[in-house]
This record gives sequence, structure tokens and C-alpha cells, in this order.
Amino acid sequence: MNENAKLTRRSLLKATAAIGGCLVVGIPVPGAAAATAGGTAMGHFLRIAPSGEVTAVVPVVEMGQGIQSALASVLVDELGADWDRVRVETAPFGPAYQRPDVTRYQLTSGSWSVRLWYQPLRQAAAAAREMLTEAAARQWGVDPATCATENGNVVHPPTGRKLGFGAVAQSAAALPVPGKPTLKPADRLQLIGKRLPRTDIPSKVDGSGIYGVDVKVPGMLYAAIRQAPVYGAEVADVKRSAIARHRGIVDVLVIPGAVVVVADSFWRAKKGVDALEISFKETAFDKVTSQELMTEEAAKLGALQAAPFRKVGDVPAAHAAASKTISVDYTVPFLHHAPMEPMNCTASVTADSCELWVPTQCHTTAMKPPRACVAWTPARSG
Repeated sequence: MNENAKLTRRSLLKATAAIGGCLVVGIPVPGAAAATAGGTAMGHFLRIAPSGEVTAVVPVVEMGQGIQSALASVLVDELGADWDRVRVETAPFGPAYQRPDVTRYQLTSGSWSVRLWYQPLRQAAAAAREMLTEAAARQWGVDPATCATENGNVVHPPTGRKLGFGAVAQSAAALPVPGKPTLKPADRLQLIGKRLPRTDIPSKVDGSGIYGVDVKVPGMLYAAIRQAPVYGAEVADVKRSAIARHRGIVDVLVIPGAVVVVADSFWRAKKGVDALEISFKETAFDKVTSQELMTEEAAKLGALQAAPFRKVGDVPAAHAAASKTISVDYTVPFLHHAPMEPMNCTASVTADSCELWVPTQCHTTAMKPPRACVAWTPARSG
């Protein structure tokens, strides 16, 4: 979520076109910098406005964990920008923002964001910094090695000259992108690891933030869903007569494992689906207990069926040679993984396209719906 977002179809398409033009994951390649309507894009992760304001395009989703502020500080610190003149945007869907690991997913999960993106984002910002200093050095006729960046300016300490990022961004974007930029030494880093005000808090407090449920499109209908209480259960029967007199109901849809009521307002859809009498078919999971699942997982751990994630040293040998060993089993109950914002999606469907607005932590799976979705069977309510 971007605290300054004004979500319209036009602005969404402009932002996507401005940022997602080149195939690059984390590390800049030639052609990754270009002038755009919203400023000058220095690769996929940084954009500099003529005023000097820097936009950090963060490849992960802010879910309350502060990750966008953390990764923005990585970009800003390596670039040498002014933290007080930085905007943060969530990256659009695109291959440049896929995780730089074997998954190739555009995904926010598992406390991996800093570990996966720290180095690529520093390299991206370092390349942009070297391009800015090169552009300023050419303008001054000095050696780029004698220039540096600080607080949103390129500075030349020997002469005391300085140029704002906005003044040199366009000429910098025309330069070749360094393939192996030099990162700042640790003693020159001023933001990374420091406690900073989170960039997502103001919009959450003043109500200006744009959430998925805020999206509105012309002619919009609303849907509410009742899912099966047991995994894998299919709908056996729906008594639609229970909502025959409800106003605003457009349709009742039976989909795999759920029933959906479509209406002219969310409240009417919600009241409708709550009033429906729905029965589900029996499954093999109907009588499974938590204790049975815990016993099954314990057996798997005992049989060492879990796939090793990382191996360090010779654990069996160290264990055998130890004078004392301690074994402790930890278990936790099943917890509801529910966001504060209700699960939602808005779709604008035409004869030849479908445009989606989806608050999601995994863009990749959102763009690849399960095959079962194509088997939805609408059943008109009477």
C-alpha cells in the first residue's frame, strides 16, 4: 500500500508501463534506466522526479511487518538520498520483482524479504548512484571518483559544488548501467539497521491509504461467499427459497466447495449468503481430529521425512559425542491466518479482457487461478 496512492485504472497502467519495461531481477542491466512521465526511472526500483524527490519501488507487500520501510531504507542509504524526501510504492506485477531465488515467484512470505532482497537492492541503488555521480562529473569536468552522494545531492568535496539528483537524473539515465557497481563500505551507511519512522503508518492513521476493498468500478456488483466447513467438501444442495424475498439479489452461484451470492451491495450479498440453507457432501476429513494430525506430524518428524532446508556441520556425529543431550517437543494449535482487511478481489470483465485488483501477498498465484475456477456453474435464483 502506498500512502499517497490515488488508485485509478489510468494511474495503474501508467505506473506499470513506467516501471516494468525491462527484464531484470534486482541487478540493473543496460537499458534499465529511462525517462518516464513520473520522473526518471533508474532501473526498476528507483525513480527520481525533477524536484529531486525519490520514489523507492519495493518488490514486497507491506503486511504490517514494516518490510517496505526496511527495504526502502536499503535503497535510499546506498543511493545517498534524503530519507525525508522519499516516497514508497509497491511494485506492480512483473518479472523484475520476482524473488531472486529458485521459486521465481513474486511473493511476500516466510520472513525472507530482507534476506533475499538486501543485496540485489543495494546493487541496484549503487548502480544508480554511480550513474548520477558520472553524470555530474561530466557536467563539472572532474573525475567521478572525486564525487559522492549525500542527502539527495551529488557533491564534489574538493570544490564544494553540488547538484540535486533531479538536476542530473535525466542525463544519468542515458549512461550505461554499471554491471558490477561498488557498494558503500559499512562505515558510510547511515540508515540501514537504524530505527526509522515507518512510511506506511501515516496513511493508516489518516485514512488516505487505498485498500483492496476501496476499489470501485462502474456498474459494480458485490459477492459474498460461504465455503465448505471441511476441506474438500462439495455443495450437496442449496435452498434458494430462503432468500426469495431478499432485495437486490442478482444471482446465486455454486462453485467448487462454496456458494456465492451476488447482489447490488455487499451488505445485501452478505445477508443473502447468511440466510441460505446449504448442505455439503461428506468427505474423508469430516471426523479428523487435531490430535490425529499432531500424531501424524510427529511420526513424520521421527522418521526424518521432512526435507532438510540447510545443513551445517555433522549433526549425528556431534549428537553422538555429546556428554548430555536435551530433547524438547513444541506444538502449537491451529491458528486462523486472517488479515485485518477482509479477503477480497475486484474484477472488471469485458468480452476480451479481465482486469483485477487483488490485495495479495503472492502476485504470481493471483495471476494464475486454479483450474477449478473455469468450472463454475451459475444457477439462477428463483
